[in-house]
Parts: sequence; structure tokens; C-alpha cells
Amino acid sequence: MTFVRAVFTGAVTVLVARRVRGERVRNVLTGLATGALALDAVDGWVARHTHSVSAFGARFDGEVDAVLIAALSTHAARRYGLWVLPAGAARYAFGMAGWVWPWLRRPLPYRYWRKVATATEGIALVAAASDLLPRRLVRAGLAVGSALIAESFGRDVVWLWRRREHCADAGSPV
Repeated sequence: MTFVRAVFTGAVTVLVARRVRGERVRNVLTGLATGALALDAVDGWVARHTHSVSAFGARFDGEVDAVLIAALSTHAARRYGLWVLPAGAARYAFGMAGWVWPWLRRPLPYRYWRKVATATEGIALVAAASDLLPRRLVRAGLAVGSALIAESFGRDVVWLWRRREHCADAGSPV
């Protein structure tokens, strides 16, 4: 399921990168992004119930989420402004910061809240791509989603910072 999400995400990324326009393209982009989000809602459950959970799968799932959010935030920034971009760049900024501060590369405990923040931002970004809702409502959704992403990453950074003294070797970059 995550592989199918990755294919959908790749197609969304290509449409955004090529700046293809038109109602038909908007509908395809919205459909692919919605499908990716819908599959994200169930892929973990399916993995757990089919006993196919793996560290690779969890990591792959998170990276597909990050690419989808980055592509959709790039798309939304064209209409709503550059302030939308940090939510799409957060995962990559966090990873690059780990190159400078090794304590940021430590494993994090599972928090369901990360999924809530990502899903909220994803839904707001799909609403922005669809152009079906009033701009004010979409702008508010994007602001809430961006705030949740910032809070989630901020909480993780604080958690890791408080434990940085115990970090002799944090392992490979995230």
C-alpha cells in the first residue's frame, strides 16, 4: 500500500514540478493526493494486521508523507503565498540539522500526534489544490496544519535536546 502511495505521490510531484494547469489536471492532482492520504490512513493498520510491519516500512511511510507534503505545499504556495512552504520543508530541515547536531539523529519514541499533524496539513493542502473551498477557509486550514507541523517538530527537537548529553554516537543521519 505504501508503494502505491509512493506512485501517487510521484505523480503529484511531477504535476506540481511541471506546473501543469487546467481543471482536468487539478482534478487528477487532487484525486491522486486524496488517494495517497486515504491509503496513508489505512496502510499502518493493514501492515499490523497482516504481520508485515517493518522498520523499513515505517521509514518509507514517513518519507512518502514528507514528499507529498513538500510537493503539495509547493503547489499551494503559488496561490496562497510562500508562508506555506516551511511545512513542506520541515522534514528536510530536520534531517539536515541532524548533520550539524548529532543529537537530532537519535530515534524518537512513537507519537500518534505526528500522524495527526501530518494528516491535518495534508488535508488542508489537498483542499488548496482542489480549489473547491473558499480561500479564507483553506487559508485557515493551511495555517492550522502548518502550526501543528511546527509544534510537532518543535516538540521532537525539545525532546531530543533534553537528552543530548546521552548522545555519544547518534548513528546515521535521519
